[in-house]
Amino acid sequence: MEGIDVVAVHIARLEALNRRPQSIRQRTYTLRHLERLAGPLLALTLDDLRGFVDRPSLGPEARNAQISHLRGFYRWALDEGLVEADPTLKIERPKRHKRFPRPMPTPSVARALALAENPIRQWLYLATYAGLRACEIAQLSGSDFVLHAEPPIVIIQEQKGGDSGQAVIGQALMAVAGELACRRGWCFPRGEGDPAGRSWGGHVTAHQVSSRTNKFLHAAGIPQTMHQLRHWFGTETNRAAEGRFRVVQEAMRHDSPTSTALYTKVEQVEIARALDTLPELGAAPAPEAA
Repeated sequence: MEGIDVVAVHIARLEALNRRPQSIRQRTYTLRHLERLAGPLLALTLDDLRGFVDRPSLGPEARNAQISHLRGFYRWALDEGLVEADPTLKIERPKRHKRFPRPMPTPSVARALALAENPIRQWLYLATYAGLRACEIAQLSGSDFVLHAEPPIVIIQEQKGGDSGQAVIGQALMAVAGELACRRGWCFPRGEGDPAGRSWGGHVTAHQVSSRTNKFLHAAGIPQTMHQLRHWFGTETNRAAEGRFRVVQEAMRHDSPTSTALYTKVEQVEIARALDTLPELGAAPAPEAA
C-alpha cells in the first residue's frame, strides 16, 4: 500500500464497525505518535515497537493501553496481507497494580447532592443512583427515559464497548428522571446556559461532564472524582442485594463479574459478620481431667 495512508484506512474500518469514538481517537493518536517517532508503521520491527511502549514517561496502565492499540492495528494489517507477521506478538505486557473499589464516602455523596445545582445535580444523581458514566450521561435525550415501563428504565444509546444498553431507574432517581424525560432533544445541549447566548449544537461531551463535576466536587471540599460515584453505586447495590452478585452485575451492566468486583467494596466488619454466622461443626472441647 505504498503511498496509502494505512492509519486512515484502518481508522475508517473501525468507524465502519461502529467502534466507540473515544477508542477510535485513542487509536488514532497512538498510531500517529508512533509514526512520527519511528517512521512508516508497516516497516517497523519488534525492537521499534518495544522502544515506543517502553518510554519512561509511560506508566503500566498507559503501556498496556498502547500495546492494545498496536496489537489491534497489526492484527488488522496481518489479516489484510499488509505485513507477513505480527510484530507485537512478543511484546510483554507490564504487570499492573491490583485495582480496588474506591467508593466515595456516603456523607460526601449526600453533601454533593445537597449542594449541587443543575445540570451538575442531575449528573450526580444519574451517576449515584444508576451508575451512569460521564460518556453515557452526556448523550442522553428526553426520549431515552421510559418511565411507563415496569420497572422504569433509561436507554443508553452507546455504553462502554460501543453497545446500547439500559439502566433501571429506582425510586431515588425518579424525580430527576421525570425532569429529564420532559426534555425535547438532548437533555444536556452543548452551550446551554452560556452567558453570551452561544450554542454549538449537539450535546455536551463526556469530558465536560466529568471535568465540570470534578471541579464542583473539589470546590465543595470533596477530594473524590465523579467516577467514584459509580463505585458507590456498585458497593451500595451489592449491600442491598444481600449477596445476589448477579443482580449487581446486571445493574452495573458488566459482561464479566470480575469487572463488577472492582466496583463493590466489602468492609472487614461485613466479612466478620458473615463469618460469625457460619455453623460451628467442630467437636466440643474435651472436659479437663479431674
